[in-house]
Amino acid sequence: MIMAWNLPALPSAPSEAEKQEDTPQAPKAVDVQPVARDEQIRDRLLSILQATTWFEEPQVDGRKNVL
Repeated sequence: MIMAWNLPALPSAPSEAEKQEDTPQAPKAVDVQPVARDEQIRDRLLSILQATTWFEEPQVDGRKNVL
């Protein structure tokens, strides 16, 4: 008795060119708009430090350093 199966062919591995086409490219530049004021950032950091209870009197300095 002879048995035969019709099996579909396995897909081939993608070529290097196909891999490059599918790979998203990083942008050359990313523009970021500030969404929080310095005071808001300082207050948020302070609340996080206080919530940890790891520090007795945490302080956050929100001054900008300009070079």
